Amino acid sequence: MLHFPVEKLSLLDSMVLGVVQIMMSSFHMLMWYFLFDLYSKQPEGYFGIYNPITYRVQYPSWAISFFLSGILSVSEAKYSSIQLRKLAFFGNFVSATIASIGIILIIIELCSEDEISYKNFSRANVGRMVSMILLVTSLLEFSLTFTYICYILCNWNSFMKENTPEKDTHCDVGEADYAEKEEEEDDDDENEEIMEEEEEEDKDRERKEELKKETSF
Repeated sequence: MLHFPVEKLSLLDSMVLGVVQIMMSSFHMLMWYFLFDLYSKQPEGYFGIYNPITYRVQYPSWAISFFLSGILSVSEAKYSSIQLRKLAFFGNFVSATIASIGIILIIIELCSEDEISYKNFSRANVGRMVSMILLVTSLLEFSLTFTYICYILCNWNSFMKENTPEKDTHCDVGEADYAEKEEEEDDDDENEEIMEEEEEEDKDRERKEELKKETSF
């Protein structure tokens, strides 16, 4: 079986991964609005407008998948169940795929420098700086989702089992307590019966002694 350093993530670690994904998705959506405002207001000059591939496919808006996978990761950590775990695994797998596609698109954009020299140079430079930031956040998103996927895969067999032992133990404890109470009640009844028998025996002895005294007189 494969062994990774992420085999034993704590509950807090899983929740932190989900929260960071939600924060990064919010940042991507903010950058999407910024780029939309930046590129949509370009003056169309003689050489046209700067229109990079990441803007044409609206890559930053794909970050909605990061938000959903983060929500699923936090929900799975908080309310542990097989269905939520499968959904979180699928959501992180989709997010990892989208992040890897985004990384490739941003690299293609940053490597194509021909258009910048004559198409809205200032706006193009600002947009490329934003793309560099998105490249870093996309790499971080990919690393987080990959970590979570490895964590699930390394513990797949144990995670795909229902957590019924805890319920069984609770039932066993309840039954044991009930049995102990019944035994205590039975012991109390037996003690009362023994006390009553002893009292009757004492009374019989006293009567016999009184009869003996009467006969002796």
